[in-house]
Amino acid sequence: LQKSHFAELGVGVTKVVESHHPLSMGLSASFDFQLDENNDVWGIKSGAWISPSPSGFGLFFIYYKGNGGENYILRPEIGVGLPAMRVSYGYNVLLAGEWLSSVGEHVLSVNFSVPVKRVNSIKKLP
Repeated sequence: LQKSHFAELGVGVTKVVESHHPLSMGLSASFDFQLDENNDVWGIKSGAWISPSPSGFGLFFIYYKGNGGENYILRPEIGVGLPAMRVSYGYNVLLAGEWLSSVGEHVLSVNFSVPVKRVNSIKKLP
C-alpha cells in the first residue's frame, strides 16, 4: 500500500463551532519530507479539512520533488478527526508528472495539531 514514510511540519488555522454536533474546519500549509533511508523526496502541501465530529473529510494539493522527477498530486482524504488530531486515508491522484518511486497512490496519515495561538474563533450556536 504505502511505499514510504513521510513527516510533515506546517501551519494551519482551525475554526471550531460548538453546537449539538461539534464541527471543526481548517486550512493548512506544510512541508513534507521522506523519513526512509533514501530520503531525497520532499513536498509542499496545502489544503482544507472539515470534521463534523467524529468523521472528517479533506482535500489537499501536493507538489513532490525528488528521485530525479516531480509530481503534482490532488489528495482527497476521509477519516476520523478531532480538533487536535486526525487519522485519515488518502488517495493520491496524479495531476502532472510521473509517479516518483517513493510516492504511492494510497496514504495512511496520523496528524497532531499543537495550538500556538488561540484566537476568538469559537462560536456557540443556540
